Amino acid sequence: VTGLVGRAEVLSALLFMFSFILYAKNLRIRKFEHFARVESVPIFLVSIVCGILAMLCKEQGIMVLPVCMLYDVFICCKPGVIQCLRDKNLSKGCLPLVKRLLVTTLVIFFLLLFRWWIMNGQLPLFQHQDNPASFSPYLVTRCLSYPYIWFYNIFILLFPSTLCYDWQVGSIPLVETIFDPRNLATLFLLMVTTLFALKWISSFKKSNTCHHPDVIFIVFLFSILSFVPASNLIFRVGFVIAERTLYIPSTGYCILVAHGICLLVERFIKYRHFIVAITLFLLILLLCKTWTQNKVWNSRETLFKSGVRKLPNNAKVHYNYANLLKDKGHIEDAIHEYRLAIRLYPDHASSHNNLGTILNNTTEAIYHFEKALEILPHHQGALINLGARKFKLGNQEDSVRMLQKAVEIDPHNVEALMTLGSMMAELNRWKEAEHLYSRAITEKPDFAEVYHNYGTYLHLKGDIEEAVHYYQLAYSLDSQFSVSMVNAARGLRQIGRLNEAVSILDRALLLGRSSEALDMLGLVYYQMGRYSESVRLFEEILGDNPNNTDVMTHYAQVVANNGDVIKAEHILHDVLHRSPNHTEALHFLANVLGQLQRHQEALVYLEQAITLQEHSGDNGELENMYFQHGNHLKDLKQYDEALISYQKTIKLNPKKTKALLNLGAIFHLKGDFQLAVRYYEEVIRIEPNNKIALKNMEKLQNIGKNSQVT
Repeated sequence: VTGLVGRAEVLSALLFMFSFILYAKNLRIRKFEHFARVESVPIFLVSIVCGILAMLCKEQGIMVLPVCMLYDVFICCKPGVIQCLRDKNLSKGCLPLVKRLLVTTLVIFFLLLFRWWIMNGQLPLFQHQDNPASFSPYLVTRCLSYPYIWFYNIFILLFPSTLCYDWQVGSIPLVETIFDPRNLATLFLLMVTTLFALKWISSFKKSNTCHHPDVIFIVFLFSILSFVPASNLIFRVGFVIAERTLYIPSTGYCILVAHGICLLVERFIKYRHFIVAITLFLLILLLCKTWTQNKVWNSRETLFKSGVRKLPNNAKVHYNYANLLKDKGHIEDAIHEYRLAIRLYPDHASSHNNLGTILNNTTEAIYHFEKALEILPHHQGALINLGARKFKLGNQEDSVRMLQKAVEIDPHNVEALMTLGSMMAELNRWKEAEHLYSRAITEKPDFAEVYHNYGTYLHLKGDIEEAVHYYQLAYSLDSQFSVSMVNAARGLRQIGRLNEAVSILDRALLLGRSSEALDMLGLVYYQMGRYSESVRLFEEILGDNPNNTDVMTHYAQVVANNGDVIKAEHILHDVLHRSPNHTEALHFLANVLGQLQRHQEALVYLEQAITLQEHSGDNGELENMYFQHGNHLKDLKQYDEALISYQKTIKLNPKKTKALLNLGAIFHLKGDFQLAVRYYEEVIRIEPNNKIALKNMEKLQNIGKNSQVT
């Protein structure tokens, strides 16, 4: 943003100069006349148009029109103005000047009216952090701080040693008392300005020629008048200092320096070579400074590091640097910078919010989200993040209410729509979730993440093929979106399209050998029967990250499949020691214990996994857990309890033939042949060639025949 605004300011400054040059060059005084006339009306109009364009680039550009007007009156028409002042009467010759001033004034009026209309009749809204001096409730503080800030702007022009992309809260402490030594700088500025003003008034009274424009007055026009919109005098601005606002005023400073050098050369003619040498030396120094300063803008990292180094008391630069560190994955360093930003400015809502997003301690994270909302009740990021954290803790009503509030504040906020959609999905409120995701896609049809999240929703719902389609859409929009590639591979693995999954994962690994992609590839290899390659991948991941519980769980699956069930059990116990609520580890440990015929122990772990899974909303995995729960109970000959688990399974998936077959078998054993036949027939309807169902039906038919014979 800083770069874009800076370029707009440069363009505005260029148009400002074009407008002034065209206006000034177009004025001529004819012989025996005291007032300048326009040589070409089209050039005059082009000058006005350049002024309008300058304002459209940046508001400060509008000041070129008052600058042109005052230059016209006090420089080009100076003889006529002096005559009018002496005679205390307007001359007929001033009519062209009056016409020019009237046209320019009308243009300024309509530009201001246009600006007022664009802003809906309101001034821009800023926060305390943007410009603390203007928010001070004390008149003395404002009256002392503003002039000191003006002095600091001039100091930056004179000695540009400390330059920063953002001067906000803490950059320049407020001047709150008359005893602050910085008031001496303000007093010095006032004295110098007064001397320049007196010098100009004196020269204005003495001279009545327009052939030698008054340099001091031109410097005043460019350096002081053009700076007025950024001075806080007319209205509040959104910065303490903005170096970009000095582009136009710096032209006046350059004119003053050049004029001063010319005067020195004229007065000290013997030392002109020395003066020129010193001037060239200063120019070279400033060129070197410009070169080094340009390097600061090479990247976000160099820019933000420079800000922290130059203005260590500026909370905003620490906040920006923390954002960069967070994006690069340097979480501990980011936490340190966010805490520093909060210490410097405790009321910075976004620092609290962003710190909360990277804290593992849920209680502390919630505190920072709530603090952000206390400072800024409509902070959408904090509402979204607090709602998401509380949802995970089971506080579903409050969470949904917070996200609904975020959507009400900004119905176009895609992140709020997606987060609320995911909550609706987990609550099995599928229609609402579908509606929210559709809105999000409509709002940002070219945003990869919205397709990825919709794919996640479809995955959760059980529409695996459709989910894969949306994952593929996501990484087609963003070729670096490796997470979407991994999830697409996960879906393809579930529906048995293993070769496609391998192809996508190979593509993801070209972007970087992430543990997620390697882990998924290991699972696909495992399902393809490529066990040795699967083991190699899991061992590679665990070599780099031995505490990755997901990978440890998958590694245990491969180990168990290779026959080392005891080792797999030890690995899974290690996982649960690190993460007691790891659903997948609980589930697979139950499988391992089942292989060891320790069904009672298996049920303990599986029931814990089922409880956790019921809150996740993933019905696909839950159906498998209910089915395995029924299998363990069946092996323990607890048939009535097993029936309940199998019925829960087919409630989630009416076409799960294995569960239907086991229901039929249990009713067969219990002697309820009518129900057994019903379930066997359902299996045959779904799978006409199911040998077990056909064989059991034949047995039941034989039993029926025998009973009839008897």
